[in-house]
Amino acid sequence: MPYAIAAPAIATVPVLGGDPFPVHRIYCVGRNYAEHAREMGHDPDREPPFFFMKPADAVVPTGATVPYPPKTKDYQHEIELVVALAKGGRDVPVERALDLVYGYAVGLDMTRRDVQGEAKKLGRPWDMGKGFDQSAPCAPISPVSKVGHIGKGAIWLKVNGEIRQKGDINQLIWSVAETIAYLVNRGVPVMGHVGLRPQAVNVDGAFRAKGRTETERARVVAEAEAAADAGAFCVVVEGVAESLAVEITQAIDVPTIGIGASAGCDGQILVTDDMLGLFEWTPKFVRRYADLKGEIERAARAYADDVRARRFPAPAETYYAKARSHSSGK
Repeated sequence: MPYAIAAPAIATVPVLGGDPFPVHRIYCVGRNYAEHAREMGHDPDREPPFFFMKPADAVVPTGATVPYPPKTKDYQHEIELVVALAKGGRDVPVERALDLVYGYAVGLDMTRRDVQGEAKKLGRPWDMGKGFDQSAPCAPISPVSKVGHIGKGAIWLKVNGEIRQKGDINQLIWSVAETIAYLVNRGVPVMGHVGLRPQAVNVDGAFRAKGRTETERARVVAEAEAAADAGAFCVVVEGVAESLAVEITQAIDVPTIGIGASAGCDGQILVTDDMLGLFEWTPKFVRRYADLKGEIERAARAYADDVRARRFPAPAETYYAKARSHSSGK
């Protein structure tokens, strides 16, 4: 699809032993540690959680150098548990909320505290205090498939070898499951994804079609049903046998969209680059509707040649000033 300006790159976080995790939104839970809530002058005893957001491109990978931000004299850090969601939904009970988690990491919530404080006094949003560039450093994500779910465990922050913050996950006022349920039940639309998931191919073990054994088949169907039950508005079914795609489509009440999953789904995905023939390699499930790779390369070479030879732009493609008229003054 053409855009008016160049589309920004997708923000990602590294995954231990896997492909990068794409970041869509960053929701932050405010005052979810009792000690920090008291530090900020609030009663931590189970007041309803509240959220603020950071832009996806505020993410900074481990090891990066983060410059001191402008317009602040009070730049603060807070160590946080990061929960990466693989999907969302609606009306999700707390006991099912952890089914939505892809993995866990630790990160930093960087804050221009003086800017945030001024916004609070005026009753204005915190965006300038919380959502600035490079305000969300994040360590690599550990997938649930490798580490399980985290209900307790030490979390700490050192600055130049000195402990500045230390706590435990079990000190959260609102647990991970409670926080997820509270958030997704308030209108975050989510699309499910089952079968072959390229972003998890290193965790799954291979880039291959799913559902070829009864055990794997039952697991994929269960994942699709869980996504639909959690409130996903549709489910992408990728890289599965035709009979499994049909079974999933008949088993759930939301539309299925197939990619390498036969015509047994309600709709289809075909990546534009594959459709237009921009890659030499063509997967089994792809049909090319054009072969533009060679034509684009030819056009790019011709354009570069014309620019170097100053044949482009030509007089017909150039603007000129109009000649001025002069009067004698008589």
